[in-house]
Amino acid sequence: MPQAFGFVCEMNDKGFKPNVIIFSNVIEALKLSDDMLQAGLKMNVITYTCLLDGLCEAGKMKDAEVVFKEALQNGITPNLGTYTALVHGHIKVDKMENDMQLLKEMKEKRH
Repeated sequence: MPQAFGFVCEMNDKGFKPNVIIFSNVIEALKLSDDMLQAGLKMNVITYTCLLDGLCEAGKMKDAEVVFKEALQNGITPNLGTYTALVHGHIKVDKMENDMQLLKEMKEKRH
């Protein structure tokens, strides 16, 4: 939980003014991923997508890209929700050029 609290504080320090829903989602996603890993459980596409969505909502695209690569390395197949979270995140931080690569991947995987 300290990681989640630090993350939310960092968001606030960087000028992101998340609402209650974003705070709750980020905290729950980070706590859940920590708890799952400590329990020896593997994250699935749903848990990775929730974590990615929270990071993207917070404008933390570098962190989201690290988590996305981690998911791929762990054998996770992204779904439409995963790609949607990333596309929305890129739009939020005005990095839409990254979306072309995501769209190409989606076409190749028939999403």
